[in-house]
Amino acid sequence: AWAKQPYSLGFKVVYTLQSGRRVWRSYAPAPYDPEALRVIFESEEYKAGAYFRGLEAENTQDIVLASLDNLQERACSFSPVQTAAVLAAYRKDMAGLTVATMEKECPLYTIKFISADRPDDANWAGYDLHFRANMEVAYPVYPSFTHTRAALRQAGAAEMPPPGSGEVASVTLIFKTASGSTLDRDEYKNVTISDPEQVNIILERAVPEEQLQRYNPFLPTEDIGIEVIFKDLYMDYSRCVFPKGSVPEEVWAIVGG
Repeated sequence: AWAKQPYSLGFKVVYTLQSGRRVWRSYAPAPYDPEALRVIFESEEYKAGAYFRGLEAENTQDIVLASLDNLQERACSFSPVQTAAVLAAYRKDMAGLTVATMEKECPLYTIKFISADRPDDANWAGYDLHFRANMEVAYPVYPSFTHTRAALRQAGAAEMPPPGSGEVASVTLIFKTASGSTLDRDEYKNVTISDPEQVNIILERAVPEEQLQRYNPFLPTEDIGIEVIFKDLYMDYSRCVFPKGSVPEEVWAIVGG
């Protein structure tokens, strides 16, 4: 069964003691408060720490684009001048991103600025996951990031395809049945669709749920789950959702909305 889960918000506080020692304390999960999150996200301090810390052109070795479902990646062979231009453009776009925009837009794909300090693949084993994550942070690229997208095009990089662009065998819609809902539990129904034309219609509107929660908790979604099954059995399935107001008429006809 699938059920849309409410967001929880966790956070860490770093205390600097008089001795100079730094102590971390984690508080999670905390109740999801969209207004508090809005204030935090739009602050310069948050963006500087979450997106711009350590992001300098001279310390960026590679730029990698990835589809939002992380199933496709493309390394960009940029010159130092092109890398600096893309990084400057991204800084400008991210600095201007507001929650009002996030409430309307879903990221198109992600961009990674690979640090020159990143160890070679053979030496990854000596580093913990937290360090590795800091070396390869994926940042969202929104439709309104016009400076970033223009800089990528000028450098000769094509944009990444939308999620679900791999060879899909079927999609399964998971939705609540009105007749089966009671005060103490909800009943869900599964409908599997394998017709390629209908699958494409659904995937054009769907977005990966995990990535949406990670990059944009402000975008409202419909209470309809989507499981994407790929023809390649070695590829894990993808769980997706519809942003509010984007459900195709063909889907509403199935779920009875």
